[in-house]
Amino acid sequence: MKVELICTHCQSHYFVAPHKVGRSRYCSLACKNLAMFNRPNPKKTKPASAMHSRYKKMRVNGVQVSVHRHVAEQMLGRALLPTEAVHHINGNRYDNRPENLRVMLISDHSRLENEGKQLTASHRAKVSASLKGNQRRRGVPHTPEIKAQIAETVKRARAARFWSTKKK
Repeated sequence: MKVELICTHCQSHYFVAPHKVGRSRYCSLACKNLAMFNRPNPKKTKPASAMHSRYKKMRVNGVQVSVHRHVAEQMLGRALLPTEAVHHINGNRYDNRPENLRVMLISDHSRLENEGKQLTASHRAKVSASLKGNQRRRGVPHTPEIKAQIAETVKRARAARFWSTKKK
């Protein structure tokens, strides 16, 4: 169980273990350095809550979720599928009003966000190089030899994983 505290420097809410309640005053090392030495920590310049995501977060049943995804799930009345993304219509990722959110497939969302953008020559070369080894992704079927090799690899992996299939 975690206890919620308020940072004495930036006034943001953060969680700590109960045995650290008397010792913890700051949400991050950056806030501690700013409060005590009036200089930022070169390794970490943002509070811990802003370090890992560009979107607002909240806790639902003890699990941290993005606010925009939670609002979209409430609008739909079901959990979002792994293939679905939530688009902010006005482009402001902190505006999580239901009328500003639209659920769409990840592929459609990528197409919408990248519309009109031009790839540089170096970026295009990196993308094509990353796809060269993956013939399946480009619609080229595997040869019979590769299919047999994949089947053998899967068979060996399954035999190693399950005790019931091992020979005695």
